[in-house]
Amino acid sequence: MAQHGLGAPESRPEEDTCIIAATFELDRDRRTWEQTAAIAWAADASRRLAPAAVERLLWDHLRLRRGDVVVSSHYPEEFLLKFESKEMCTVALDKGRLKMNDDTQVFVRPWRPLAHALGAAMPFRARLLVDGVPTYVWTHSIVERVIGRTCTLDVMDERSISMTDTREIGLWAWTSNPSRISKVVWLTFTSRAPDGVRVTENIFLSRCAPARLPYASISLGICASRSLAIPRSMLGGRRGGFI
Repeated sequence: MAQHGLGAPESRPEEDTCIIAATFELDRDRRTWEQTAAIAWAADASRRLAPAAVERLLWDHLRLRRGDVVVSSHYPEEFLLKFESKEMCTVALDKGRLKMNDDTQVFVRPWRPLAHALGAAMPFRARLLVDGVPTYVWTHSIVERVIGRTCTLDVMDERSISMTDTREIGLWAWTSNPSRISKVVWLTFTSRAPDGVRVTENIFLSRCAPARLPYASISLGICASRSLAIPRSMLGGRRGGFI
């Protein structure tokens, strides 16, 4: 069998999943982009258009100034247009189609963040008790990354946020399939040595409490109702499993 180098396409997974939790800042930025961004593509073009040519076309037809719009090469649409204001974007969308001197037509349509996305549902609310995570990284962002391949964080327990109880991180999370929540999670912390070389340290988390790390466990309970709480006693303590 032929040997493939590290990173060769044949040796890499075809796909993976990453869950990005909604935040106030992300929702705000998404609304801003929906109001000030558009997509565009050329039709009947005798040559491939450069973003700068589309920018000049917008300046001429919409009476814009340099800096009022930024045009970039995009995918799967040909161009992404980012306007300085909602009003400028609305004018371009109202035009819908712009014509160049060589009769090339450039079509402008609204930008939609999920235009090419597939729908997904997360109907299950999971109760997780996670221990083994160093206390100095007990933050929402780190917890979201620990569970983020299959879950999205709903809320952390107040006792975990305030660290009045540091035995484990208690939290609720939403997931599309409880059976896909991993039994083992590896965390890799990076740091810089004095000479600037990046080094790594592995931290092992397991719901099954392996012998070498007897207290590294994730207890899991599942419910489909936002109002249903699962008592710790039902989780089986530090070595709990599915219920």
